[in-house]
Amino acid sequence: MTPSHRAPLVEQEPPATEEPATVVEQSARPPRRARLRLPLGAAGLALFSFWLGARLGPLTSASAGDGLTRGTWLPSPAPAAVYVTGAVRHPGLYPLGRNGRLAGLIAQAGGPSRDADLTRLDLAASPHDGDTVTVPRRHTKGCASR
Repeated sequence: MTPSHRAPLVEQEPPATEEPATVVEQSARPPRRARLRLPLGAAGLALFSFWLGARLGPLTSASAGDGLTRGTWLPSPAPAAVYVTGAVRHPGLYPLGRNGRLAGLIAQAGGPSRDADLTRLDLAASPHDGDTVTVPRRHTKGCASR
């Protein structure tokens, strides 16, 4: 054989393997267990929120006309009170209503006494929590005559 005459190259097949190679297509969907986590977590959170709300009661909220409504989540404010003294029949500490006026407080204290000088007071004034209201007395000269 001459070197110029070579045998044609024969393509050889790769050695056979035991299992044929297959391409496994992976889907874009997560496994079933992972797909259930979000809905189950949301349902659990909703049930917990419902249970907590039923256990604690309604939230104290502000309404348009009534001020604070009583609830259990927020501490209820202490009732406002004003000390009324001076020329009234029953001096003492009286609760102040939401739209309390000085005239209403004097009425709660039994009304003015005979020697009260109401002209020196603004009966439409709105006292605040913790105030002391002193109803002045009339100044009489000499002995009082009847």
